[in-house]
Amino acid sequence: MKTMVTLVSTQKIPVILGYHHVKPQKIVFVLAKNNVFIDTVEQIITYLKKIDPKLKFEKLYVDPYLFQETTSTLNKFLNKNQNKPCYFNLTGGTKMMAISAFHAAKTGNIDMFYVDTENKRYIIFDDQEEKTIPITVKLTVNEMIELEGALIEKSLTEYYETDQRLLHLVQLYLKHHSDWEETSRYLQLTSKESNLKVATFDYITLHTQTYRYKDAVFKYLREKQLLTKLSKSATIVNYTFADEKIKHLLVTQGSILEYYVYNSIKKMGKYNDIQVSVNLIWDYDEEQQKIEDYVRNEIDIIFTYNCQLYCISCKSGKISASDIGKFSTEIEAISEKLGGKYFNNSAIIVTPKVTITKALRNRMEHHEVQLFQATPYRDWE
Repeated sequence: MKTMVTLVSTQKIPVILGYHHVKPQKIVFVLAKNNVFIDTVEQIITYLKKIDPKLKFEKLYVDPYLFQETTSTLNKFLNKNQNKPCYFNLTGGTKMMAISAFHAAKTGNIDMFYVDTENKRYIIFDDQEEKTIPITVKLTVNEMIELEGALIEKSLTEYYETDQRLLHLVQLYLKHHSDWEETSRYLQLTSKESNLKVATFDYITLHTQTYRYKDAVFKYLREKQLLTKLSKSATIVNYTFADEKIKHLLVTQGSILEYYVYNSIKKMGKYNDIQVSVNLIWDYDEEQQKIEDYVRNEIDIIFTYNCQLYCISCKSGKISASDIGKFSTEIEAISEKLGGKYFNNSAIIVTPKVTITKALRNRMEHHEVQLFQATPYRDWE
């Protein structure tokens, strides 16, 4: 029985990539008797059982800081499993665990490897030489999220892929950004109490700020079939949204930026899988909770590239430095939950109205969130 012995930390990706490299029939987890690591192993087992229901598992508990104890435990395991193909994955655990595993494998003439995700390679140590093999596994967004015990409840990926009308909104957003911002706010405020059909005045005031009907923008939306009906007489405007999804995009300023960034990433091609406008459910277990009881988060764009997960938060309209600070804290918390160092954060801000101060940039660096500001009047991908 081909066996992979793997050291356990809180990071799950090296174990999964090790599985794809070895294709074992059994995995032996070496871990500290700590609830955090035990939970990590259980999540990995749950995930791998979906891939290979016949895969067997075993746990070896050690003190992660005692060389002699860990080495002795590994030697006992190897003695019981002599003449069976075995591979050591040295990637996880503490440094002392890695030294112990290296020593035991070297003494027992066992092949071992290290998963170097940063350089997209497996480093192989055998009795002859050290060599490298490229990592070719491409994990999907769903796979990486499910590995953390979460679930994608819904996303707009399929809709963004199929509705070509959205391209017209991008043109409006890029070329006439100020007019679009005012129109989107006007649509949002005048359609609050309505479904798709709206009858309203040609201006609305909120907190001393007035938002007006802009004839050219509305005619453009009607021409591109984003509004199905449009008429104006004196100070009264009547309009009808094409459908609920279009209404959501028109009244939510960040949605069009989200769509634009999504398409820009696809155009650049540096992704393996991508999802947009994602609703996440945490700690999903269909037998334990009602669906409405779960904790949820929304993430604008998530994509995978080279076995790492990337998150982009798209912010448009008027945004204060305080707002940016709040969402940077939120996105950092999400990243911790979604995989630690295998998760990367990016915040996209597209408005020249936000002043990016040195203090704000320092705060972003503290949260390890990249902050981009770009003008909407040119292609900035």
